[in-house]
Amino acid sequence: MGLNTGLLPFPILFIMTSELNLTLNVSPGTEDGVVRIDPSDMRLLGVVPGDIVALVGIRTCYARVQPAFMEDRNQRLALGSQTLVRNTGFRPGSRIQVSAFRQEPALAEKVTLQVEDDIDQIHLMARARMLSNCWHERTVLCKDWLGIPSLDRNPLYAQVIETLPGGLVQIGSGTEFSFIASGKKEGAVGLAGLRDLYRTCMSLAGARIKERIAGSARSVLLTGPSGCGKATLVKRLAEDMELPLFVLDAHNLLDRRLLDNSAETGLFLAEVARKGPCIILLDHLGALAMDGRAAEPLAAAVRSVLAQISAALEEAMMHNSIMTFGVSSDPVTAYFREFARFDLTLPVDVPNRLERQEILLLATRHVPLAGDVDLRAVASATSGAVARDLKQLVTIAASLSRKPKVDGEDFAAAFRHLEPMESKIVRCDIPDVPWHDIAGLDEIKQLIRETLVWSLCPNERLSSSGIRPPRSILLSGGQGTGKTSLARALAWVIPLNFIEINCNSLSPMDAAAAAEIVHESFLLARRKTPCLVFMDDIDVLFTAHSETSEGTGGRHPVIAQLLNELDGLAGISGVVVIAATNRPDRLSVDIMRPGRFDYAVTLPMPDHNARSKILQIHARKLPLAADVDFDRLAAATQSFSPAELVNLCNRVGLMAMRQSMDAEQKGVVPPVVNAALFDQALRGRK
Repeated sequence: MGLNTGLLPFPILFIMTSELNLTLNVSPGTEDGVVRIDPSDMRLLGVVPGDIVALVGIRTCYARVQPAFMEDRNQRLALGSQTLVRNTGFRPGSRIQVSAFRQEPALAEKVTLQVEDDIDQIHLMARARMLSNCWHERTVLCKDWLGIPSLDRNPLYAQVIETLPGGLVQIGSGTEFSFIASGKKEGAVGLAGLRDLYRTCMSLAGARIKERIAGSARSVLLTGPSGCGKATLVKRLAEDMELPLFVLDAHNLLDRRLLDNSAETGLFLAEVARKGPCIILLDHLGALAMDGRAAEPLAAAVRSVLAQISAALEEAMMHNSIMTFGVSSDPVTAYFREFARFDLTLPVDVPNRLERQEILLLATRHVPLAGDVDLRAVASATSGAVARDLKQLVTIAASLSRKPKVDGEDFAAAFRHLEPMESKIVRCDIPDVPWHDIAGLDEIKQLIRETLVWSLCPNERLSSSGIRPPRSILLSGGQGTGKTSLARALAWVIPLNFIEINCNSLSPMDAAAAAEIVHESFLLARRKTPCLVFMDDIDVLFTAHSETSEGTGGRHPVIAQLLNELDGLAGISGVVVIAATNRPDRLSVDIMRPGRFDYAVTLPMPDHNARSKILQIHARKLPLAADVDFDRLAAATQSFSPAELVNLCNRVGLMAMRQSMDAEQKGVVPPVVNAALFDQALRGRK
């Protein structure tokens, strides 16, 4: 009797090979450091997803392999990012040799990157801490180009010029990065926190003066708070383009007009035009931003100066060798716009946390700092500060110091002498909550992170399939389960601009004012894409502002505005909303209907393993004794939320410090956090 195995009569054999010749192409949806090939080609090479392969072109580079997307299969393709293709030295469409790399590279202790100039250098220095997380397990080789994850619309690339150890290495959590600038000029005007705007203005000025492109912008108005560095940006731009800079100060023009009725602007421009390519800076235009109701003779002087500036702009526009930049710190009124017609208006925002760190790095480059000065912490503590405030803070700290190096106490004292910073209810910033500090939510973290990446990145596969990328997520769960921390960590790791709306602060406000804040928040988010809008305790709005006849469709104005903004997300790319609530039962049917929140995710209380991880993360800096057993502590904290576990670690640290202070008089050295202290803290909680 024959044996029926249910198999085909002729088995299919996959004969492994050492190398394949594939067609190299760019895949926009593939991240740097990854090459996608057909699964059948992976089997031929004997590799699985995550293995390393060598791509042999004009130069050899290495990447981790992943399966090709369905539409790219059975075509003998090797697909990677634009940067990966650049690293091979080949053009898209070339044939490239792909082979398996059977060794695991050494972990990189240090990687030195070279960028274009000091502006890119300081931009990266402020983000160095994020790179090891973004590039975890990324393989790099000397002379490789890397695409830098950034919120800027102008891409940033760096080249690896040295690794320690040498040869092929992979980036780990402990990898240290250093940065050098290839085109650094001694004595150049320092510029920090404005890289994206600077590159945009450089492109506009280049199109106008260098390339002479027809229809390019001839004049640009930069608007934003005083002290943000608008005029400094224009001065650095003229310096880098090696063009003369001519400055017309509106304050001076107005003073001269009031004193002696002089009108020299036309003569000034005529002479400037004869000198060839140049940049004109119209400074302090905010002095002229009046509503037309000012008392005479000031109103007459303002009208006269505005007419001169308008004539100057028209004259400058006739010379394709002149680029004009205007600077205004005050809101530009319709009265001002009627006279001074600029082709473009570019807003300059208050710097976010990373931009503030850039400014502090620049301000302290010639200031000797003690080891206890953490500029990252200073940047986090100065929300709302502009460049002028931060430079003043450094100057005050240096002047107060009586030691060889400026230390943390000097900065603490300097804060007391600093003028109040700009206070806006709606602010856009970048949180400082590391992704790896969120423990015990691995599946939820992966789901939400992938969802946001799909939502924020242009995805032809989704659009061609008729799939609408998700735009909003509702997080629910008990108090202290980590909803707010998770949202902030997402903005840190991707990275994203972050706008937080505390609904508790909206509920006692006047209805119109609260609705305006919601509207302003979403307006700012559209301008600051990619951006995450986080609404904490959203249920409070529905408790405080229940359904009423007031407002649109019988709804309260705040709720009506929120629903309108959520509905409007469908046609906007780059903006996502995460809302958090402890009481999802309080939310109305309107906001819970499909389409307003694409996902509803409940965060559970941490299990045993999660509690152990949370305790280890938040106790890692404590002076732990050898008898601390995190498994035992996890078992003893069964009903604890993540917030309570964090508080437990902090409490035992304080207890150890108090014991140490008491013991100093007896000659005992510690503080030490031991198992007995944890037990004592747990008994105190019960």
